Order: sequence, then C-alpha cells, then structure tokens
Amino acid sequence: MCLCSAILDLKMSKKNNSTLSSDVVEQNSLKISRKFKGLLFFGLALLIVIIVLIVHSVHSNTVKNQNAFQINHKNYPKDLVADMVTYSLEGQAKVTQADKSRAARNIYNLYKTEIAAQQVGVVPNSGEMQAAEQQIDLPRATTSADKDYAQVAAFNVALNQAYSRYSSADDQGYIFVFDFSQKIIPPAVQEKPVAGYGNQQLINQDKQYADQQAQQYYAQFKNHQISATDLLSAIAANPRISFGSVSTYIDASKGSIRSQILYSDIYNYVAAQKGPLLSSVRVGKVATKQEPGPNNYADGYYYFVQLSKASPLIDNPEGTVGTQTNKLQAVYYGI
Repeated sequence: MCLCSAILDLKMSKKNNSTLSSDVVEQNSLKISRKFKGLLFFGLALLIVIIVLIVHSVHSNTVKNQNAFQINHKNYPKDLVADMVTYSLEGQAKVTQADKSRAARNIYNLYKTEIAAQQVGVVPNSGEMQAAEQQIDLPRATTSADKDYAQVAAFNVALNQAYSRYSSADDQGYIFVFDFSQKIIPPAVQEKPVAGYGNQQLINQDKQYADQQAQQYYAQFKNHQISATDLLSAIAANPRISFGSVSTYIDASKGSIRSQILYSDIYNYVAAQKGPLLSSVRVGKVATKQEPGPNNYADGYYYFVQLSKASPLIDNPEGTVGTQTNKLQAVYYGI
C-alpha cells in the first residue's frame, strides 16, 4: 500500500513539474514575442523617420538647386533670376561673375522690400510709379523676366516718394465735436471741479443731449441744409456741447495735423483715412484720471468729420517697412 502511494505521488510530482515547465516556457515565449513586437515597431518608426528625412533632404536640395531664393514659401527660379540679372546689367562693358552675384542678391533684396511694403500698406501710387520708371531708364523690356525686373526696380525707386507721402498728409476738412466731457475730465490741480463733476446721472443726461445734437446736425449737414462754417458756429454757441472748443477746420498745408486735432481718437481716425469722405457719427473717449491706465477712459464726445482731402499717415513708414522686411521668411541660395 505504501509503495503504491509513493508511486502515485511520484507520478503526480512529475505531472506538476511538467505543467510548471510548460507555463514557464509559455511565459518566456510571451515575453520574447512582446520584445520582438516592440523592436519591430521601433524599427518601423525609425525607418519612417529616416525616409521622411531623406525625402525632406532631397526636396530641400531640389529647391536649392532649382531656385535662386525663396520668400514666404514662394520660389524664384534660377533661370528667371539669371535672365533678370542679364537684363539689369545690359549695357555694362564687362560683366564678371561677381557682378552677376551682386545683381542677383540685389534682386532678392528688392523683392523683399516690395513684399514687406505691400504687407504694411505702404504702396506707391500710379504717378510715383510712372516717375520711377522714367528715372531708372532701363532698356526696352521684351521678355517676362525683363518686365519683372523693371517692375520691382521701379517699385523700390517709387517707394522713396511714397515714404514722404505717407509721413506727411495733405488732409483738409472739418471736424465737428459734440463734447459732453466737462463733468468727466478731472480738473487741473489748482482748478475747482465744475458743478456736477462726477455725477453720473448728470453725465448721462449730457451724453444723451450731445448724441441728439450730433445726430440732428449730421442729418442736416449730410442733406446740405447747413454749411460747415454755420455748423461750427452753432456748436460754438452751445456751451453744453462745445467744451474745449475742439470743433475746427483742419488744413495740412498750415502745419502738422496732429497739432490741429486735440483728441487722439479723432486724430487716429483721420490719419487712417484715404480719399474724400463724410464719416458717420462716432464716439470718442477722454481720460477720467490724471494718471494713464487702461481703465482710466470713458466716452466723452460724439463727432463726425468731413474731409475734402485725406491720405493715410504712417509714423516712420521707412522704418515700418524695414521692420517688416526682417520678419519675412526668406532664404537666398544664389545663382
């Protein structure tokens, strides 16, 4: 009986050991399989990265080999730029490779300036372009490359005249202001506040009255029922809407427009306009505290403007174009 029991135990032990060995083998196989899959995925990912880098490198080299330069993702082919170089140097007795390289680089810079100027809105007018075309005195343009060079060269020459025009306006016209800020603007240090200063109920009443007056006179002026000079006189005669006497006639030929316009909101509006116009009734803000701050402003007047002449103003237009030129995504490859 004991012998049979021992034999049975031995068989069971062998079976258990066999099962255990099978489990270990199966677990090891799973580990190996997972490692293999991980390595396979890593290898595939690495292969994809390498392929992408190769394709990018080939594309970059192709772009570089086929183009003289690139500006804001637009390519300028070497053949085209080479033809432009030839045209720009036509008439020069002896042309060296160095001359061609400098000419190509100059064309690159001309295009950058033109693109930057157009982006910031500093553009020569037709008269300035015609004068520039006569000034540069190029040979007759017969090919598309010739015409491209003539255009970009003339644009850059005309730009100098445009700089002057954009920095000195020729505005003329009238500014009509219906001011209700007397109880809003803080008095000077040694002045006493006006009666009702800071009283929001009275300020709201003044604002409503100024709005009514502005809308009424705007309709009359638009329908030619009152002249500009008579409207200025009517505003000046009404103390409820003429605080500061800021309604006026402006004329750039008599001095800086900035010195003729008291309120910044009105100046900024006029400076941005182009061409004759009659604006709608607009609202402007005044300072509510002596110290500056983003929250220290409130509505203080209604206004509209009538301009017989207007041209947009840009502070330091040449510097503005230069700054924009440096922001372009541009790369020069050469010819």
